[in-house]
Amino acid sequence: MNVVASVVFAYLIGGIPFAQLFASHDLRSVGDKNVGFYNFLSHEHSKLKVALAFLLDLMKGIVPVALFGHPFVSAFFAVIGHVFSPYLNFEGGMGQLTSFGIILYENPIFAFFVYATRYTLAFIFYKFMPKKLGNCISGLVAIAILSASTMFINSTFSAFYGAATALSIGYLKRYYKIKSERWK
Repeated sequence: MNVVASVVFAYLIGGIPFAQLFASHDLRSVGDKNVGFYNFLSHEHSKLKVALAFLLDLMKGIVPVALFGHPFVSAFFAVIGHVFSPYLNFEGGMGQLTSFGIILYENPIFAFFVYATRYTLAFIFYKFMPKKLGNCISGLVAIAILSASTMFINSTFSAFYGAATALSIGYLKRYYKIKSERWK
């Protein structure tokens, strides 16, 4: 499949807001007003809906990379689709589960190392700053540390770099949204 088709399909698949589709209410009006999985998890009581949203958000990352080729491009645009969903006026989540799906597909052991590092950092940062800000900063720091660590494991994780780049954009979008809310 050519690159343009990979971009379009990955973006459209990544943009499907499964958490919002399964939610009993509009996620943009509760919690942190984010349509991503973690806000959904905080406000949904049906375990079946939570499990479906979790699996489908993971698959949004895996399907484009597995089917369309061009791992960096497919991964990047699947996460960008989640962050800037065309189905929700370009609002979306941060892309954490979609990115996890991509990294899980590329290398399952490395995926768990990435997210163990990320949540360990989040736990540490939560003690020193507001939770939302700590979440964003811990994600960016984890991406930087783990991007650097891939140089030492002799691997070309092109899909990982695509996901990490797009996830960084998601975290930055979230950070600036938090910052602008503070000044209102």
